[in-house]
Amino acid sequence: MATNQPLRRNRRTTEEPVYIEPAWPVFLLFLGYMMYMYLQGGVRWPVLGQIRFEFLMGIVLVPLAVVAVGRRSVSQEKPVVGWSFALLGTMLIMVALSHFPAFSWDVFWNRGVKFAAYGLCIAAFVSSPRALRWFLAAFLLAFFKMGLEGLLGTITGSLIWQNQEIPRLHGTTPSYEHPNSFSGTQLGVLPYLYFLYPLLPRFWKILAIVQLILCANVIMRTGSRTGYLGFVAAMLSFIWLAKKRARAAIVTVLIALMVVPMIPSDYVGRFSSIFEDKSEVGADTSIGKRKEILEDATEVFLSHPFGIGVGAFPLVRNELFGRKQDTHNLYLEVATNMGIQGIIVFIGFVSSIWAALSRVRRRLQRHLEVLSGLGLRGEAITAHTADIQMMLACAKATWAFLIIRLVLGAFGMDMYEIYWWFMAGLAVALLRLASAAERQTLALAKAEGRLEEPSIFNERRRALPRRLNPAAASRDAVRNP
Repeated sequence: MATNQPLRRNRRTTEEPVYIEPAWPVFLLFLGYMMYMYLQGGVRWPVLGQIRFEFLMGIVLVPLAVVAVGRRSVSQEKPVVGWSFALLGTMLIMVALSHFPAFSWDVFWNRGVKFAAYGLCIAAFVSSPRALRWFLAAFLLAFFKMGLEGLLGTITGSLIWQNQEIPRLHGTTPSYEHPNSFSGTQLGVLPYLYFLYPLLPRFWKILAIVQLILCANVIMRTGSRTGYLGFVAAMLSFIWLAKKRARAAIVTVLIALMVVPMIPSDYVGRFSSIFEDKSEVGADTSIGKRKEILEDATEVFLSHPFGIGVGAFPLVRNELFGRKQDTHNLYLEVATNMGIQGIIVFIGFVSSIWAALSRVRRRLQRHLEVLSGLGLRGEAITAHTADIQMMLACAKATWAFLIIRLVLGAFGMDMYEIYWWFMAGLAVALLRLASAAERQTLALAKAEGRLEEPSIFNERRRALPRRLNPAAASRDAVRNP
């Protein structure tokens, strides 16, 4: 996914390898595990499901990840790691205290421990720029497959059927069969396509545009009001991260004005129904049902402020009210399942990821400024700059992905999903890569006789030294010719 060759271990400018390349047979197994898990290979190939192939791959990968993750840890990752353990620990306690322990254990093991192990593998194996590129390529390929299935299902009509008064597109496997889930999968791809696009060579840009079309088809035709709001959140996050926000906002509005008239009326009406409540007259029962769920969830939380157990809300709700639907709200799901203590831990967990990604963005942005000011030239520095730009794009995309998931959480029960562990693993991996990139820049500067102190990367410095600030140097040249 990049035009430049990655930095290699034996580069002469360093005394020891700055980036730790993963053991590639293990890393390729990890990529296969990731794609198998996202695409639910056990459902697509029942024979592999019967032998628990995914579990067997995990048994091999997790011990290797535990060994690998301890190499060159950085202090900035400790909050993410600490809150991750705290969240898993809280879940385990709420399995023991659950109203339905056996059911809660199943949710905890299959949707907590398994997904946390995936995050651990990301943190352990995505340890170099080349590994990050391969990881992102495999991630996008898995979702490309989902989007392609959605397009074929749209063309043939095999995945579209009437639901809530409009034709809605569904996914092919249980994990994203529901339109809301299917829409959410493609929403998560948008930030990575958007921020990586400028860095891609021409052929990969064409593929990115094709995948963007596939995403748009799924997001629109699933008719998910939750997905529509997530899309709006994605656009707002892109504008916020843009260098020129006003221009980005204007361009977004102009594109929307051109595209909206081409959208089928069913889906335009579906979006507008977000702001209409017809539940009282029975024309649209969806909003009325959600209100009922929220009221039941609030009552359960007030009755059990310390939680009813992991995933136990539908069972408790059925006992109390004779209704089985889940919370349809991430925050009430956390509150009812894990109580007040769970809310505190979840907020800490999400905040640690937010802070880590924000730190990486600031560090890498400053790093690019420092690198420009050093004025180094050559193939090595070109490849190094491309690596940093790719890491920065990934950090921005993951930050935007977090925003999307938090917005979608207001309308879906996503606590026991893979997204959180995906972001936690990437946050740790990017923190490590950012530190390694700074060491590599200092090594390159030393080789060129331009040794600079490590503190030039300090994100708390408000301004770069004038010798590393191209704009200031240009002004000085004009003032003092």
